[in-house]
Amino acid sequence: SFEMGEVRACAVEGTFDVIVLPHVVDFMTDVQAELEQLRRFCHARTRLVLITHNYLWAPLLVWLERAGLKRAKGAYAWLTLNDLQNLLSFAGFEAIRREYRTLLPVRIPLLSWLINRVVGKLPGAWKLGVDQWVVARPVGLKPDSPFPSVSVIIPCRNERGTIGAII
Repeated sequence: SFEMGEVRACAVEGTFDVIVLPHVVDFMTDVQAELEQLRRFCHARTRLVLITHNYLWAPLLVWLERAGLKRAKGAYAWLTLNDLQNLLSFAGFEAIRREYRTLLPVRIPLLSWLINRVVGKLPGAWKLGVDQWVVARPVGLKPDSPFPSVSVIIPCRNERGTIGAII
C-alpha cells in the first residue's frame, strides 16, 4: 500500500517496510520530534529514506529562487549528513547508508547521465551532489520472528552429483 500525509496528523495505522521523506526534512521545524513520531510506523526491518539538499548548493539554490528560475520553497534547514545521522540517532534510528547524488540536476540528454553516473562517482566529486541520501533503520525493535530467514541460492548447470555435497 502507498500512503501519503503529515507525520503528526497521519491517521494511518500499522507499520511500513519503507518510509521515504524526499526533501521533507529540509522544511521541518523540529526534525528530531518528527523522526521520533515516525517510529510508530516502523517494524524491525523498516527502512527510512531521507533525501535532503546538500548545504554546499545553498548559495546557488537560494539565488535561483530569488531570480525566479526555481520555484521558491521557503527557508531550508541545510543539514549536513552528520547532522542527519545525529538526529536519527537521537530519534532511535541507525544510519546504514549515506551518500550524495545528482551532480547535474538538469536533464540534458547523454550529458546528465555521463556527469551523474560517471563523474559523480569519482573521488571528491561525489560530495558535490545536489541531493544527500540517508537510509536508516529503527534500533531496539524486536523482529516478528525470533529466527532470521535465509535464502541460499546456488546457480548451477550440469552439476550432477555435486549438489548433495554442496547442501
